[in-house]
Amino acid sequence: MPGAAGTLDESATGSYCLAVGQVIDVFLHAPTPAQPWSPIASSHPEILAPQRTGVLTAPVGVTPGIFAARRAGTAELSSTRPGGPSWSVTIVVS
Repeated sequence: MPGAAGTLDESATGSYCLAVGQVIDVFLHAPTPAQPWSPIASSHPEILAPQRTGVLTAPVGVTPGIFAARRAGTAELSSTRPGGPSWSVTIVVS
């Protein structure tokens, strides 16, 4: 099983490093259920691939994402909320 690298939320900014095989969890919390974050996307899924656990059920107002580092490179994780707010971080996989 890949090693866990940590957890990010909507307060995370900047760049983070992962080793190939590590996993990072993301949990974005909406200010209200009426303003949810969009599904979290990877700019390069061949580098940082979304994962399914089969058991993850997020609370109302939380958008979850689990991503595995597949190969070396750089990918951006991003999401937006209605009305324009956005979130993104850069993940460098080595």
